[in-house]
Amino acid sequence: MGLLAVYPSGIHYDRIPFSTPYAQKRMAEDLGPLDAYILRLDRRCNIVFAVAFLFVFILVFVAFGYLQVLFVYSFLRPNIPAEALGVLKIIASVMLAIYFITSIVLSLPFVRANPTGVKLHYQFISLSRLLYWGMYKPLGFIMNTFYSHLPSQKILRALALMMGVFFVMVIVELLADFSRVDRRVSIFNQRHLYTARHDSLFINPTAYDNQRAENDYVDAASIQSDVITEPFIRLYIAYPKALDTLLTQLTTMPARFDSLPKREKRRQFAVWSSQQISQLMRITVNDSLYGSPDLLFTQRGQLEQRGWQTVLIPTNLRMGKNTIEVGIQADSLTKPEEIITIPFWYVPNK
Repeated sequence: MGLLAVYPSGIHYDRIPFSTPYAQKRMAEDLGPLDAYILRLDRRCNIVFAVAFLFVFILVFVAFGYLQVLFVYSFLRPNIPAEALGVLKIIASVMLAIYFITSIVLSLPFVRANPTGVKLHYQFISLSRLLYWGMYKPLGFIMNTFYSHLPSQKILRALALMMGVFFVMVIVELLADFSRVDRRVSIFNQRHLYTARHDSLFINPTAYDNQRAENDYVDAASIQSDVITEPFIRLYIAYPKALDTLLTQLTTMPARFDSLPKREKRRQFAVWSSQQISQLMRITVNDSLYGSPDLLFTQRGQLEQRGWQTVLIPTNLRMGKNTIEVGIQADSLTKPEEIITIPFWYVPNK
């Protein structure tokens, strides 16, 4: 683009060496003058530059949104009492619904045709500027410049194409996430009489200590072997962050801990935590509830995966196939939240 400043007269096609007059004429017709090409190139570069900045602003906007969600879930939510959390969720949902309904109503043609509706619509747009995290002006200049110079049909086609590509990318990413979370289920490699969605009908190698590699994480829970010869079950239950979210909703730390010295507070909190998880954890062996699991905290293997461990001595084991179910149940009136069902075979030593 700086060539025009060095050579103001542009291209002299009649002076190009090693070419015939016919080739010089055709090149002049195909390429044209240098200043016209530089003008077109400058326009395209400016558009690319503006679109690139537009994408950068959108990414910054998304990043700020992630930071806000992270702040709410990491700092505010653990400090909100469980009884107030449900009320706050309802209030937030109602406010979000009001926002979207107001946006739809004020965008209706007959509302915008009314002078009062026009003012309310603009005030609502001005209020929405707070959601742009200080990036309203640069976004507004770029977007309004494109909107005011492009035909509306072209804008709608571009928006439809972008939304279509966005939704396709979201669906592909969700499918990829599901395949990473649960590799047992695949929509691309199905079998007519094969299902892996029910734990009681599926052998998961990570659920057995003798089949799992030493450095592999336990998905949900594990026992010592798929074939047990001892009259006891060594059970390990993993404690992932997702399970911690559920337990945070079901339990609230007593206020009496706040007035204690730090060392005593840690001791009593450890005792209280052990009591809470023993009450919430529902362990069933062959449809019989195991009343006292006596779970202890542990960090398992070289990876030090956090969880609970206990040894069950059930009296209802039968020769052949048995099942052990692990779940979370707040009280006897609520339905338990199932974590995993592990099938195993009991073959006692004689």
